[in-house]
Amino acid sequence: MKASIEQFRQNLVHVRNLATIYAELHQNGSILDLSDILRAEVVLAVSALDNFIHDLVRLGMVEILQDQRKRTKFYQEVKISMNVVGFNDKPYHWFEGEIRRRYQEESFQRPDKIADAIKRISEINLWEKVATEILESEESIKNELKGIVNRRNFIAHESDLEPNTPGKRFDIDDMYVEKVVKFIEKLAEAIYKVVI
Repeated sequence: MKASIEQFRQNLVHVRNLATIYAELHQNGSILDLSDILRAEVVLAVSALDNFIHDLVRLGMVEILQDQRKRTKFYQEVKISMNVVGFNDKPYHWFEGEIRRRYQEESFQRPDKIADAIKRISEINLWEKVATEILESEESIKNELKGIVNRRNFIAHESDLEPNTPGKRFDIDDMYVEKVVKFIEKLAEAIYKVVI
């Protein structure tokens, strides 16, 4: 499952590269509107979290199949089509591919969806453990994540336009985006630590 957190960290490098580009252009007095770089950072940071949860759960389920992790109730309820089973495939690539295919359209960004996904590989109370790990209340963690995901959705699905002011976009600045990225990083690292 280590590959899941390593990929997440690499994905955040790409987000931080955008922050560097923004800072350079902003410092040099660019006449361009640079706010879309900031919006892209938010979208990619949430995407990194979503991808991390997908990877963590998929790899965790493979570990369960290989008897390296304890089976969970939700794992045991997963239905697999027999036409994908590869009996001689010891690394279980068939299973990993089936899990990837089955859950590829699910989004693991909101607190309830993340907790449901983690139940497939662990029976811990996810948000209680994460709250203990990062020394914040469950409620504040969930609320912050919901706010970030809502903003990401405004950016990705509504061009970050204010609904009551046609043509006007919501304000965004680099301090807000840095806070978002740091929160998502802290959250993913905590999830990884309490799940493994």
